[in-house]
Amino acid sequence: MEAEYAYVDGEVKGNSKVAVSYLKAIRELIEKLEVKELVFESDEYSAVLLSEPVIIFVRVRGDISAAKAHARRILRELGYLEKGNLEEVFELAEKIENMPIEEVVKMLRK
Repeated sequence: MEAEYAYVDGEVKGNSKVAVSYLKAIRELIEKLEVKELVFESDEYSAVLLSEPVIIFVRVRGDISAAKAHARRILRELGYLEKGNLEEVFELAEKIENMPIEEVVKMLRK
């Protein structure tokens, strides 16, 4: 399945009515609370909402990592992210997400 997505570029745009409706419904809350990342997973879908470099919501059939990978690809295609730009940050975030907390603490201390 191709990713369903919506993003904010002045107005909410996207390739899916569901994603656009969802983002329109929570946009004000995301901006007010300054949410950087929100993820969720159900039996059928995984989704990620990122607020940097623009607010983007992506829903896929698959796991959270797949949703994040689709988000990076879409951001690159839309011109918001260059290959080396925030790519390393996203990869590090995914790596940390899958590490035991003790390893994360050791890495942060270095």
